[in-house]
Amino acid sequence: MAIGLDLFYGSKFRRTIQDYCNQLGWKIQDIDYVDDSTLVLKFPIDSVNIQTIFISREKELLEFSIKSGFYFPSLDEIPNKLSTFLLSDNLTSKVGFWCLEKVGTRQTLTVMHNAELSLINPKSFRSIILALVKKCEELHNLHLRR
Repeated sequence: MAIGLDLFYGSKFRRTIQDYCNQLGWKIQDIDYVDDSTLVLKFPIDSVNIQTIFISREKELLEFSIKSGFYFPSLDEIPNKLSTFLLSDNLTSKVGFWCLEKVGTRQTLTVMHNAELSLINPKSFRSIILALVKKCEELHNLHLRR
Protein backbone atom coordinates (compact mmCIF):
# COMPACT_ATOMS: atom_id res chain seq x y z
CA MET A 1 0.00 0.00 0.00
CA ALA A 2 1.35 3.41 -0.96
CA ILE A 3 2.36 5.90 1.69
CA GLY A 4 -0.66 7.73 3.06
CA LEU A 5 -3.27 5.43 1.55
CA ASP A 6 -3.53 3.51 4.82
CA LEU A 7 -5.06 6.70 6.30
CA PHE A 8 -8.36 5.62 4.74
CA TYR A 9 -8.45 2.05 6.04
CA GLY A 10 -9.74 0.55 9.26
CA SER A 11 -10.01 2.81 12.28
CA LYS A 12 -7.86 5.46 10.56
CA PHE A 13 -10.60 6.23 8.01
CA ARG A 14 -12.86 8.08 10.46
CA ARG A 15 -9.93 9.74 12.19
CA THR A 16 -8.49 11.01 8.89
CA ILE A 17 -11.80 12.55 7.80
CA GLN A 18 -12.25 14.10 11.27
CA ASP A 19 -8.68 15.50 11.10
CA TYR A 20 -9.35 17.02 7.66
CA CYS A 21 -12.51 18.70 8.97
CA ASN A 22 -10.62 20.02 12.00
CA GLN A 23 -7.80 21.38 9.79
CA LEU A 24 -10.41 23.16 7.66
CA GLY A 25 -12.11 24.63 10.72
CA TRP A 26 -15.38 22.84 9.95
CA LYS A 27 -17.71 22.28 12.88
CA ILE A 28 -18.91 18.70 12.55
CA GLN A 29 -22.22 17.76 14.11
CA ASP A 30 -21.65 14.02 13.65
CA ILE A 31 -19.36 11.58 11.90
CA ASP A 32 -20.02 7.86 12.09
CA TYR A 33 -19.74 4.60 10.21
CA VAL A 34 -22.64 3.34 8.12
CA ASP A 35 -20.63 0.16 7.48
CA ASP A 36 -16.95 -0.85 7.38
CA SER A 37 -16.18 1.30 4.34
CA THR A 38 -18.73 4.14 4.53
CA LEU A 39 -18.87 7.19 6.77
CA VAL A 40 -21.72 9.64 7.14
CA LEU A 41 -20.60 13.18 7.85
CA LYS A 42 -23.08 15.79 9.11
CA PHE A 43 -22.35 19.46 9.56
CA PRO A 44 -24.47 22.61 9.88
CA ILE A 45 -24.63 24.81 6.79
CA ASP A 46 -26.57 27.51 8.60
CA SER A 47 -28.48 27.92 11.86
CA VAL A 48 -31.26 25.57 10.69
CA ASN A 49 -30.02 23.15 8.02
CA ILE A 50 -27.71 20.15 8.34
CA GLN A 51 -25.74 18.83 5.34
CA THR A 52 -25.28 15.06 5.16
CA ILE A 53 -22.44 13.63 3.08
CA PHE A 54 -21.63 9.97 2.57
CA ILE A 55 -17.99 9.05 2.02
CA SER A 56 -17.29 5.49 0.89
CA ARG A 57 -13.96 3.81 0.38
CA GLU A 58 -13.97 1.62 -2.74
CA LYS A 59 -10.57 -0.02 -3.22
CA GLU A 60 -8.32 2.86 -4.37
CA LEU A 61 -11.13 5.44 -4.53
CA LEU A 62 -13.17 7.59 -2.20
CA GLU A 63 -16.76 8.10 -3.31
CA PHE A 64 -18.44 11.26 -2.02
CA SER A 65 -22.23 11.54 -2.31
CA ILE A 66 -25.01 13.87 -1.24
CA LYS A 67 -28.68 13.01 -1.66
CA SER A 68 -30.53 16.04 -3.03
CA GLY A 69 -33.67 15.63 -0.95
CA PHE A 70 -35.79 15.27 -4.09
CA TYR A 71 -37.57 11.91 -4.15
CA PHE A 72 -39.77 10.54 -6.90
CA PRO A 73 -42.10 7.52 -6.78
CA SER A 74 -40.93 6.44 -10.25
CA LEU A 75 -38.62 7.50 -13.06
CA ASP A 76 -41.65 8.76 -15.00
CA GLU A 77 -42.30 11.35 -12.27
CA ILE A 78 -38.98 13.17 -12.77
CA PRO A 79 -39.69 16.44 -14.64
CA ASN A 80 -38.06 16.76 -18.07
CA LYS A 81 -36.71 20.24 -17.26
CA LEU A 82 -34.96 18.81 -14.22
CA SER A 83 -33.47 15.89 -16.16
CA THR A 84 -32.20 18.27 -18.84
CA PHE A 85 -30.61 20.54 -16.23
CA LEU A 86 -28.82 17.62 -14.56
CA LEU A 87 -27.59 16.07 -17.81
CA SER A 88 -26.32 19.47 -18.99
CA ASP A 89 -24.51 19.94 -15.70
CA ASN A 90 -22.88 16.52 -16.08
CA LEU A 91 -21.52 17.58 -19.49
CA THR A 92 -19.65 20.58 -18.14
CA SER A 93 -18.74 19.53 -14.62
CA LYS A 94 -15.22 18.59 -13.60
CA VAL A 95 -16.18 17.80 -10.01
CA GLY A 96 -19.33 15.85 -9.30
CA PHE A 97 -21.97 14.19 -11.42
CA TRP A 98 -25.69 13.64 -10.99
CA CYS A 99 -27.20 10.18 -10.83
CA LEU A 100 -30.31 8.40 -9.64
CA GLU A 101 -30.22 6.32 -6.49
CA LYS A 102 -32.94 3.93 -5.39
CA VAL A 103 -33.97 4.52 -1.77
CA GLY A 104 -36.63 2.06 -0.71
CA THR A 105 -39.25 2.18 -3.46
CA ARG A 106 -38.41 5.72 -4.60
CA GLN A 107 -35.72 7.34 -6.73
CA THR A 108 -33.64 10.24 -5.47
CA LEU A 109 -31.26 12.55 -7.26
CA THR A 110 -27.76 12.21 -5.84
CA VAL A 111 -24.63 14.16 -6.66
CA MET A 112 -21.43 12.11 -6.47
CA HIS A 113 -17.71 12.37 -7.04
CA ASN A 114 -15.03 9.67 -7.15
CA ALA A 115 -11.44 10.53 -6.31
CA GLU A 116 -8.29 8.44 -6.11
CA LEU A 117 -7.16 7.95 -2.52
CA SER A 118 -3.67 9.11 -3.47
CA LEU A 119 -5.08 12.53 -4.49
CA ILE A 120 -7.03 13.18 -1.30
CA ASN A 121 -5.66 15.77 1.09
CA PRO A 122 -7.39 18.50 3.12
CA LYS A 123 -7.40 20.92 0.16
CA SER A 124 -8.91 18.45 -2.34
CA PHE A 125 -11.33 17.14 0.33
CA ARG A 126 -12.58 20.71 0.86
CA SER A 127 -12.89 21.41 -2.88
CA ILE A 128 -14.87 18.24 -3.54
CA ILE A 129 -17.31 18.74 -0.69
CA LEU A 130 -17.88 22.43 -1.44
CA ALA A 131 -18.47 21.65 -5.13
CA LEU A 132 -21.05 18.96 -4.29
CA VAL A 133 -22.84 21.18 -1.77
CA LYS A 134 -22.95 23.98 -4.38
CA LYS A 135 -24.50 21.61 -6.92
CA CYS A 136 -27.24 20.71 -4.43
CA GLU A 137 -27.87 24.40 -3.73
CA GLU A 138 -28.15 25.09 -7.48
CA LEU A 139 -30.67 22.26 -7.83
CA HIS A 140 -32.74 23.60 -4.94
CA ASN A 141 -32.63 27.13 -6.41
CA LEU A 142 -33.81 25.77 -9.78
CA HIS A 143 -36.69 24.02 -8.03
CA LEU A 144 -37.66 27.23 -6.18
CA ARG A 145 -37.85 29.13 -9.50
CA ARG A 146 -40.42 26.70 -10.93
